[in-house]
Amino acid sequence: MKRVSPYELSNHLGNVLTVISDRKIPVDANNDFITDYYLPDVISSTDYYAFGSPMPGRQFNSGNYRFGFNGHEKDDEIKGSGNHLSFGDYGYDPRIGRRWQIDPIILHDISGYAVFNNNPNFFTDPDGESPISIFAKQVAK
Repeated sequence: MKRVSPYELSNHLGNVLTVISDRKIPVDANNDFITDYYLPDVISSTDYYAFGSPMPGRQFNSGNYRFGFNGHEKDDEIKGSGNHLSFGDYGYDPRIGRRWQIDPIILHDISGYAVFNNNPNFFTDPDGESPISIFAKQVAK
C-alpha cells in the first residue's frame, strides 16, 4: 500500500485547519466510466475557538493526525480530546487559554500563565518562548 503524504492547510496565524493527503478520489458523476472530477482525501479538519479549543461538531479526524491549534501536538490522554496541547516544555489548556505552569521568562506586565499576550488573533507562539506578532512575519515590500 502506498504511503500517504499529508498537506496542512493553515490560516494566517499558522493554525492547521484542514489536512489533506496526496491521494485524489475520482468521481464519475454520470456513470459513463469517465472520471469527471476529483475530490480531495480529507484526513482531518477542525475549527477552533479563539484560544484553540476545538468547536464541538466542527471537527473531523479520519486517521491518527496528532497536531492541533498553532501546529502543536495534541495530548488527548491528559484531559480528553483536544483539551491539552504540548508546547515543548509546557502544557497548555486551550479551553481557558492558560499554561499549566508558570512561564520561566518573567514579564511583570502579564500573568505567568498567559499565552499569546492574551491576544490569539494577532499573536502566535510557535515554541512557547515568546509570542510573535503576525505582522512581524510579513515581509515588507
